[in-house]
This record gives sequence, structure tokens and C-alpha cells, in this order.
Amino acid sequence: MSTMKKINVVKSSFVVMSMIMLSRILGMIRTLAIAYFFGAGAVTDAFYSALQISNLLRQLLGEGALGTSFIPIYNERVKKEGEKAARELIFLTLNFLFVFLLITSLIMLFGSKWITDIIVFGYPEPTKLLVTHLLRIMSFYLFFVGLSGMICAVLNNYGQFLLPATTSIFYNLVTIAAMFFFAKKFAIDAMAWGVLVAGVLQLVVVIPSLLKITKGYRMVFSLTNQYMLRIFKLVVPRLAGVFSLQFNLTVDQFFGSFLVVGSISALNNASYLYNLPLGMFGIAIGTVIFPSISRHAESKRWRNVKLEIERGLTLLTILVVPCMVASVLFAHQIVMVVFGHRGHFTSADDLLTSQALWVYSIGLFSFTAVQILSRAFYAMKNTKDPVKYAVLSILLNTLFCAIFVHFFAIRGIALATVLASFINFAQLYYWYTKKYIKLNGKKLSRFFMTILTVCIVIALPLRIFLHHNLLMLILFTILYFIVLFLIYYFFDRASLKKIMKKVPIIKNKF
Repeated sequence: MSTMKKINVVKSSFVVMSMIMLSRILGMIRTLAIAYFFGAGAVTDAFYSALQISNLLRQLLGEGALGTSFIPIYNERVKKEGEKAARELIFLTLNFLFVFLLITSLIMLFGSKWITDIIVFGYPEPTKLLVTHLLRIMSFYLFFVGLSGMICAVLNNYGQFLLPATTSIFYNLVTIAAMFFFAKKFAIDAMAWGVLVAGVLQLVVVIPSLLKITKGYRMVFSLTNQYMLRIFKLVVPRLAGVFSLQFNLTVDQFFGSFLVVGSISALNNASYLYNLPLGMFGIAIGTVIFPSISRHAESKRWRNVKLEIERGLTLLTILVVPCMVASVLFAHQIVMVVFGHRGHFTSADDLLTSQALWVYSIGLFSFTAVQILSRAFYAMKNTKDPVKYAVLSILLNTLFCAIFVHFFAIRGIALATVLASFINFAQLYYWYTKKYIKLNGKKLSRFFMTILTVCIVIALPLRIFLHHNLLMLILFTILYFIVLFLIYYFFDRASLKKIMKKVPIIKNKF
């Protein structure tokens, strides 16, 4: 009997978003603590750079590339041969990943200086030495979190979203504890060791659930298995795609290393703030709908694929557009509420972070929508086209950065990333509707403009007349959801009732 569950997009998205929200709150506490203990100077620049290098390789070799390439092939084998036979593919993939990540972590450990010299070329020598030192400590974080990410992809395919979504909670708890208990004695080294320990914990907590699904484990290894070969065929272009997304951040760091001290930390702080809705909504919805659209596509249920994608983009619009408007209009207020002028975080740090945040936020919808549209291509076993568009975005981001950084400094770096993201989103949408399924673009666009107009109408008076930072943000959130409820109540009551019945907390009360 199949152990795969039918996935309820709204309910599962709600669960994942709740866990991601908790994780992001803890992540905010972690970021605040880093700003309090270390400010936004050379030390934090070095730490964030070393962490970004580890995250780049994790996304390349862990769940980012392999997970999304594995799921369509695994579902195909389940359909043809049954789950028992398909489990071998889980073992083959994880064993291959184990060896690959081990070798890569060792390369990162012994080649850290070479990697640092390339990626943060503009840093002064003492800062580059600190990046190298921290990167050596965190080198095996890649090994543990890469395996954990692949296991989480397997669990998601079986309808298990809660535990995988909590792994980042463990990461934040461990790194926060490391800072509060050991920062005074070990300085920034405490954060690096905390990252490594957190990676170990993220792997340990998901292993029992994997073993429950696979009913044990087998040490099998083959590079010639037909399904493994097909995964490799999909994963190679997918690697390039993930690389482009992460490399854009690395490009930002490269150009930021030539700006005033603290620019890298400001970019990271701003990136963290706009990544709150990206992680909570874009990644959550993309993660939930991917196994579902993959199975629909495998069974050629094209109408269901269309409905899942449109439902995902609609839900994304409702949740992301208000975040986009708020982050653009209230950037300074958000930075003041989150960071303030506490500890070593100064008014200069506040200015740099606010400047980066409001520009980044203009592209928030395209950042998040790419998460859904790229997975729509992967469900069709097409990883090549998203790569072409992603590689173009790398080239454009690099070109735009080189041009804009001279005129707009830190804002130019953020603007380059936003423009590249817009172009990436437009290409994904256009070619998916051209090659596969024609989405209802007019309806989606009208809905987007309606929500955007509502948000601006609500936000502008608050921005002009209200001067209390936290109260402004709270009122905007409350008023938006009240207006949204009224729109659905008067114009689309059937959809509102359907949505409410799928929300776990109120499904028996509406």
C-alpha cells in the first residue's frame, strides 16, 4: 500500500509557513544578537562572507539541486515499479551524496584560502585571513546540512512537511545559544562553531523519519543505474540554475567588498529582512506544490497542474505583495524596529541597511514567484530552460552591479539583483506558458494589481500621518487583512469559504 499522502496545498503551506515563521523569528533574534555583539564591521563582514560560501556549496550539492531533480524521477519509478523497488533510488542517491559531500568538504577545508581570495577579492588582507579561518571551521557544515536537505526532500515527497520545516529552527537555536554563551570568550569563532554543530543536529533529527519510510537502510552504490543516470542528467543543468541564484549573492558580496566597511553586513541584514517573506511564502508554497505538480505531470493531469500553479501564484500574491509594499515604504521603520541603535549597531549601519532593503524589496514578488515557476519546469523534467534564464540573470546582475555600484553604491548592488530577478521571472513565465500550459495571465495580473492597489492605499496614509514605527507596521498588517477579507466576502464568498475550511485552526468553525 502506498504511504504517500494526497497533499492539501493550503493546509500544508500553512504548516510550513508557521514553522518557517518561527524559524525566521529566531533568525531575527540571531541577527539582532550578531548586530548587538559585533555591530556591522569587518568582523561580521568576514563571518557573513564565510557563511555565504558554505551556503552556496550547500545549495549546489545538497537539496537545492539534487532534491528537485530526484523527486520527478522517483515518482516515475514508483508509478512503474512500486514504492518497494523505488526505495533503492533513495539509498543510491544518499550514498552518492555522502561521498560527494565528504570530498567537497575536505576540498573546502584545505582550499579555504584559495576560495576566499577569489570570492572576496576586495577585502583587506586581515579580513580575508579571518574569512579563511571561519570557513575552515564551517567547512563540514556543508556535509551535514547537504545530507539533511536531501532527506527533507524525500520526506516532503511523502507529504511530511512539519519536521523538515523545523530543521532551520534547530539551526537558529544552536547558533543563538553559541553566541550568548561563548561569544565573550571565543568572539566570532563561537558563531562558526555554532553553525557546524547546528548542521550536525539538522541531520540527526531527520534520520529516524527517513528510516521509518525506507524500513531500514542499504549501503548500495552505483553510477550506472538507469534512474541515477537520469537524475544526473537533470541535476547538471539544475546545478547551474542553483549556482546562478546563489552566485548573484556572491556577486553582490564581491562588489560590496569595495564599498565602505560594513556594506557586506548591511547587504546581509537587508537580505535577511526581505528573505523573511521569501522563505515563509515563496519557498514554503514552492516546496508544498512541487511533489503534487510532479505527480500530476507524471500522470498527464494537465488541468490539475495548471490549477496547482495558479493557486500557488494567487496565494503568493496575497501574502507577498503587502510585504513588498511595506518593505519599500517602511524600510527605515522596519530596520529601526528590528535593529534600532542597540549595542554596536549605529545610525550609519541603519542607513546602509535601509537603503539596501527598500531597493531589494521592489523585486520581492519576482524573487518568490521564481521559486514556483522554476519548480513547474522541474515537474516537466525540464531543468535546462530554467538554467538558461538563470545564467542570463547572473550575467545581467554582474553587468548591472558593475554599472550601478559607481552611481548608487549599495543601492546599485540591490537594484542590479532586482532587475536580474525581474527578467528571470518574465522568461520563466513566458516560456512555460508557451511550451507547456497556458496560465490565466490576465486573471493573475488583475488580482496582483488589485492587491497592490489595496496595499498602497492603506500604506500611504500611515506613512504620511503616523510616526510610531512599530504601530505603523502593526496597523498596516491588520488593515490589509481586514480589507482582504471584505473583498473576498463581498465579491468571492465561495472562494473565501473554501479557503477558510482548509485552514486547520478554523476548519470546523466556518
